Amino acid sequence: MPLFDRRQAARRSSGAALEAARARLELAERESISSRAAASNNFTRLAAALAEAREELGGVEQMLDGAEAAFRQGEAGLTDLLETHRSVTEAELAVLDLHGAALAAHRELERLAAAQEGGPGS
Repeated sequence: MPLFDRRQAARRSSGAALEAARARLELAERESISSRAAASNNFTRLAAALAEAREELGGVEQMLDGAEAAFRQGEAGLTDLLETHRSVTEAELAVLDLHGAALAAHRELERLAAAQEGGPGS
């Protein structure tokens, strides 16, 4: 073994390990960016759907008032009134479910943003 060739194999091994670690870091950063973009798109889509659903739900009060007036005047039966109330309640519950999904998507986006700011160890 030549005198000047000491630890050359160890240096090569360390260099290869360093390159492997850099490649893993680059892959983790790309995955993090991709996950954050997907979470952002999901939240944006849910927030837009929620805004649209809330807008559509805006006329519910008038619909209920109309159904109650029709019932009082004898133009509609109790079944019709209750069916209108059931439909409105289902629509309100759907909006609440959508709101919950939007909040969950926002929490996921915040978690990914915090993890990305904190670095790979977060």
